Amino acid sequence: MVTLIDAFHLRVLQLLFLRLVVILLLICVGVSSFTTPSPRFSSKYILSHRLLSQHRLSVNPLNMVGNLSALWNGSKSPSLPKDAKEAVSKCRQAVQEALQKRISRMDIEFPVGTKFGIEKDDNQNKKKRPSSVLQVDEIKEGPTKEDLYKSDRELARIFVEMFQPLGGESICVIFPDNDRVGKAKERWAGDSSASCKITSLTKDKKSSNAKKKKLGFAAKLAEEIETETDSGPFQLPKGCELAIFVTPTPKDMMTIYKICTEVGMSTCVILLNARLTKMTSFGTEDARQMFLNEFQPIFHLAAAPQDEAPGCLLHRTFPTDWILARKPKIGPPKTIEIYHERPTSLECQEAFKNSEGEKLSGVEAVFENVATWFK
Repeated sequence: MVTLIDAFHLRVLQLLFLRLVVILLLICVGVSSFTTPSPRFSSKYILSHRLLSQHRLSVNPLNMVGNLSALWNGSKSPSLPKDAKEAVSKCRQAVQEALQKRISRMDIEFPVGTKFGIEKDDNQNKKKRPSSVLQVDEIKEGPTKEDLYKSDRELARIFVEMFQPLGGESICVIFPDNDRVGKAKERWAGDSSASCKITSLTKDKKSSNAKKKKLGFAAKLAEEIETETDSGPFQLPKGCELAIFVTPTPKDMMTIYKICTEVGMSTCVILLNARLTKMTSFGTEDARQMFLNEFQPIFHLAAAPQDEAPGCLLHRTFPTDWILARKPKIGPPKTIEIYHERPTSLECQEAFKNSEGEKLSGVEAVFENVATWFK
């Protein structure tokens, strides 16, 4: 009897010991996985954590677009913004959500020629108008080239202040050409809330004009050295943690692709108004796959495919669903369909045919400008 009891207790002790060993192993695995993150995700996590913590400190957005965070209602259900201020507010919240999800490749698209009301009008005699509302003559003629440049510049300005707590040395804004770089530097000069590095993907063409002139030996040598130095591929400035590419052209996409490949996920890259779905070529198939799959549509508000769904717009605020809406002649746009993924052209066409409502004017379809729909 004693031998039987001892054997029983010995078995119990063995089971308890095995349990203790398993628990200790689980604790060790948990601690190691917490203290030593995977190399694939560690730099991305560190970046997103820094961006998120700093981003939360930026609680005083541009006065000219109002208190953006106060306009966010916190609802996760998809809804259309009623004006430009609310659109920027929703965009800001979407970026915050993306940082929490450790997303470091973001695509932002606003309506063509949106009037954010950031920059003061050059003509001081003009009366103040609500942001994003075009006059009748502007609707007939469409936004000018300068209107488009100004809209893109204002959007970039909003993002620069949005991430300002990172420090201007860590933010780089890249425009397609030097003319727009010069304009941005002129507009943002002396504004501490717009501190950043501003550059372009286009090489300065001053040297090409100088070649036409007769130069001495020393001048020619200096020119050759300068040309050789500037002829290398575009690179982000040292210490750049956030790269904002403003309206890149199709020929710029391969350069951006190479930059993203080189810097990896440790650098956050944001595309502003790149209109990716309208691009027919990205240079290579690998580049196409990266831009269409890795870059997440964090905020999208633009015209839907007008051939299939005339007078309609597509909207998405991360992480909510996509909205296909239609603009009647009177009143704000009305949602006609909601999708979990970006709808295809055929899906937009089917939803448009099934929707009821009066036939719309073709003004918006011609200019593909939904900025005028903010009434």
